[in-house]
Formats: sequence, structure tokens, C-alpha cells
Amino acid sequence: MGLVFNPTTGKFDVNATVDTTGLALEAKQLADNHQVTVSNPTADPETGLATSVKQLADNHQVTVSNPTADPETGLATSLKQLANDHDVNVTNMIPAVETGLATSVKQLADNHQVTVSNPTADPETGLATSAKQLADGHNVTVDNIASTPVISGFATSAKQDTLLTELQLKADLTETQPVSAASLPLPTGAATSAKQLADNHQVTVSNPTADPETGLATSAKQLLDGHNVTIDNANGSPVPTNEIQATGINGGDVSVGTTAVELTFSGTTQSISIKSASTNTGLIWFGGATIDNTGANAIGELTADSAVEIELNDASAPIYIVSDTVTQKVYKAALT
Repeated sequence: MGLVFNPTTGKFDVNATVDTTGLALEAKQLADNHQVTVSNPTADPETGLATSVKQLADNHQVTVSNPTADPETGLATSLKQLANDHDVNVTNMIPAVETGLATSVKQLADNHQVTVSNPTADPETGLATSAKQLADGHNVTVDNIASTPVISGFATSAKQDTLLTELQLKADLTETQPVSAASLPLPTGAATSAKQLADNHQVTVSNPTADPETGLATSAKQLLDGHNVTIDNANGSPVPTNEIQATGINGGDVSVGTTAVELTFSGTTQSISIKSASTNTGLIWFGGATIDNTGANAIGELTADSAVEIELNDASAPIYIVSDTVTQKVYKAALT
């Protein structure tokens, strides 16, 4: 190594020769993923090694106390670590290195069935086995129960009918309630189904009064169907038949107001009719000569489009009409 002053830079140039013997140079580095083979290990390579048995549990805390003056001597430091993903091959292991270890060769296949042979004399005594299981839906009967039933006071099938009957009686009163007619009080002498006569029952009246049928229409006194009846009149006057024998008709429309108007006809009237016009707005009264526009002394009234028919001989009893409103119209007609 030498120092030479450089007048241009005003600094010393250092000339040094480095001995690279034993240094880890780039040329001497192993390539990524380089396989390392360890040959001829010691007779017992696991002695003192960290095996699965000797490993600390996950998250175990390690405290190093009283380390040596140079704690890194021989220790695995970051400088001595292999690169990530570096593969290590161990060859020429001792023959019995795997003795007793769980290897992939010794692992059981997935879903492997395990059979236990030569069990103890009666390992299943008292255990629930498939042979001792009850079938689905199996009914279990308990016998030899205590003399006093354990279900005293419980709702049993024998007690359910009574409970259901009581619940039915206490149903919501807003619902339709069944009513038994047999439970209802009946008035004395009421007609019940037991006292009713059967359909088509014949009733015989015994011990009637001395002459109960006097003047009554009995079957013996009925006339035959189609029998003609002749009425004799000792005084010779014809018997009225209430049938009008008309030979003519006359009439027309009549204007009426608040003053009574007489309805006049030609000939002797047997029947007259009076009809209020459909366009009328007031009432029409009819009667004798004393009626007025308030309806006093009238024998009837007509509203618009209504009519009346009277059997009358107006020669002896003339008919008058009047209204409570002026300018009304009435239609008259007579059978003569």
C-alpha cells in the first residue's frame, strides 16, 4: 500500500493491493436455487440437533442471559444465513434415522378404516353401540313405575276430554255459541215436539154440543161444483147484479182552479171517472157542492196523473172539483 500526492487535485492517491484469498466474492457465490448436498455426515447426525421433539412451541419467548464475549461465534447470524428458497439436500443418512418417525410412507391414506383387534374381555359393556341402538320411531314402555304415578296432576289423555269440554264452553262469546233447547226453560203448556201431532193426523171431536152445526156450512150442505143458483124474490123486484149495462160514453177535459166546478155529462150516468192531468202542479179535490180549495168537505183527492172511478147517477148527486192551484186540468168520462 502506498500514498502519492496528486498536485492537480491537491489530494493523496492511495495505491493498495487487496488479498482476496478466502473472501466470499461474487464469482464464488452460489446461484439462486443452488442445491447443496451434505455428504458423509457424522454417525449420529441428530445428536444435539433441534428435532420436532426439541422444538419450542409457537410464540415461545427465548431469553439469552450471560452471553459470551463474542456471542456470534459459531452462531447462525444473518451473515451466515442461506438465501430465501435455498434448497438443502441431505444424503447418506444413517440407516436408522427414520426409525419410529412418522414419514409419508408410514401415513394412513385418507378415510382409512381402523380395526381394533383383541380388545379387552368386554370393552362394550354398558356402552351404546350400533347393535344396542333403538330403531327410529321405536316406542319405549316404562314398567314397574312407582306406586304413586309421577304424572299426578298432569294433563293426561284421560283428563283431556274434560279439559277440551271446558274450553269449548268458555269459547269467545263473539263467536256463534251452540244452544241446547233441552236446557232452556219452557213455559207451562208449551207445544213441544213430543206433544205435536204427526202429519196428516185425523182429529175426532167427541161429545159436541147438542146441535153445533146449526146454520154452519157443512159438507152435507155444500153445493156441487157447477151448481146453478136461482134467487127468487117474493116482491117481484129484480135482483141487482152490480153489473153496469152501459149504452154510451161521453166526457172531455175541464179547466179548474181555486173555485169549485161541477162536472156535467149527457144522459143518465151509471159510472163516472175523474183523472188529474200529468202536467198538474197542485192537488185536485172532488166531492159535493160545498168543497173548497183547502180540501174541506171533499170525499177524495187526486195528485198529478192519478184517477178515480165512481158508480154514480149524477142527476141526483152532482160531482164538483176544485184545486189549490190555478190553471189545472182534469179529464172526465161517464158511462150512460
